[in-house]
Amino acid sequence: MFEGMAVLMTAFYTIQGDYFATVRISGDNDHGLNLIVLHTSGANTDETKEYNFLGHEASPKIEVENRDMLIVLARRTGIVVASQVYEVDTGAVPQGYLLIPRGGFNILCEQDEQMRESELSPEKVEVQA
Repeated sequence: MFEGMAVLMTAFYTIQGDYFATVRISGDNDHGLNLIVLHTSGANTDETKEYNFLGHEASPKIEVENRDMLIVLARRTGIVVASQVYEVDTGAVPQGYLLIPRGGFNILCEQDEQMRESELSPEKVEVQA
């Protein structure tokens, strides 16, 4: 993959009620890419959680609720090659989406509501609060 190609990822999500869900971001990229997901709560913008993982691995489950923001950065050798901001909206699930894109570039994200987490790669991540 070179800098001109899109970063590929899938957001596997499970709805936990009217306003809550869990989501795992799974990368489908080569080993030289690092993905960073920043999770900011819509209710408490002072708290941001950071998840770092390789571009071919998956994040841990991230508990989200409506109005939360997920910011995805993709880095190769320290250079940001893609980014995307998503807002969580459980109301969009009937149309097949949990994460609504709000701006960014060079990321293609498929969204899939399911329970097949056993199909994801093992968790090998750093979580920083």
